[in-house]
Amino acid sequence: MIRRGTAGSLIVLAVLITLVAMPAPADAASPDPADDPTRVSLSTLRPRISAAVSDRGRPYADGCHAAPAVTRPVHCTYGRRDGRIRVVVIGDSITAQWWAAIDGAARRGGWRVTWMTKSACPAADVTVRRLNTRYTACDTWRRNVLTKIRGLSRVDLVVMSGSSSSTLLRRRDGSVISGTTLRATAWRNGYQRTIDRLAGQVRRVVILRDTPAFTRSIPKCLAAQGGATQPCSRDRSASLSLPTWQAELSIDAAYGWVRATDLADRLCQPTRCWPVTVERFLRYRDDHHLTNTYAAAMAPAMYSRLRWLMR
Repeated sequence: MIRRGTAGSLIVLAVLITLVAMPAPADAASPDPADDPTRVSLSTLRPRISAAVSDRGRPYADGCHAAPAVTRPVHCTYGRRDGRIRVVVIGDSITAQWWAAIDGAARRGGWRVTWMTKSACPAADVTVRRLNTRYTACDTWRRNVLTKIRGLSRVDLVVMSGSSSSTLLRRRDGSVISGTTLRATAWRNGYQRTIDRLAGQVRRVVILRDTPAFTRSIPKCLAAQGGATQPCSRDRSASLSLPTWQAELSIDAAYGWVRATDLADRLCQPTRCWPVTVERFLRYRDDHHLTNTYAAAMAPAMYSRLRWLMR
């Protein structure tokens, strides 16, 4: 059931108060950012620097991370194929980077996962620009995906996300939406349209916050710095979009069956985000996508978080 939210800052304030009052999930057995090193031996990294750029999840090879021109949703099944709980995953490459974490969580929980993601196409129903062109194939693909979900017999959870750095366009004329407030409003409205399409068909929706972004490719930076990680790190507040997150929190506040969740505490220290864990996991394959190897190490935290949010 949809709950009517109040405007802007009052919604965000209410959400923050609620989140403070709720007991946090016990995200255990995943790499802890508290001890992220300031220098590493490049030969010990997992994955190796040379392999990082291609360290992506199975949906890419399986054809379930759609190419830019594709408009027909093709789905793959992961996790437990005979699982009673059905999870559907939709969104762009920011969603797709979590494949190994979600697959691992699903195997542990006995969930069946239906996977449909697409390059540069966020789950929020917004029109975006790709290569300086209006990305109409994204709008068509997303619409078809939501129709496909509505045709499924049972959906217990939809996990979705999107890049907060997407260039948003006005649909009436294709002009760029600029300015922090206008972008945040458009992002919120886009998620609202997506959620409304799923109402009555899906039991629960979880919006994953975008992951921290860096100013340069992490593997290239580490190679250039000879393993020194401090020059490749970034201030946490600069690496995350607060307005976009507040827009997602407002959706959490407005819908009783939708939750927005942030895994940044599993990726960053309180004030800074670092590229490598003490276990020598290389977190990023470029400047803003996690390596599949590191995502696999995050499976326990993902299981704990999704299980908590599905209650």
